[in-house]
Amino acid sequence: MNLRDLFLRIRALVVPRRVERELDEELAFHIEREMQKDIAAGVSAGDARTRALARFGPHAHVVGVDPVTHQTYFPLMNLDGRNVLRIMRPRS
Repeated sequence: MNLRDLFLRIRALVVPRRVERELDEELAFHIEREMQKDIAAGVSAGDARTRALARFGPHAHVVGVDPVTHQTYFPLMNLDGRNVLRIMRPRS
């Protein structure tokens, strides 16, 4: 992991809604471009949208879901913290 990856992960944790919105906007932009290409080739608008969504696969249908790092990082951090405390506990 390089410094940029670390920055992006921290950013996703600090402002997850903003990152999610930016990703949704970018995905919508690319879907719209694919639709425009199909419409220019003579495909109807409905079929163009269906084709564009099919090209992007299941990721195009996921809207309103937090980034994976946001969903899994905190539970793992909590588990790590409990393990540290368990290891540091005095033994009798």
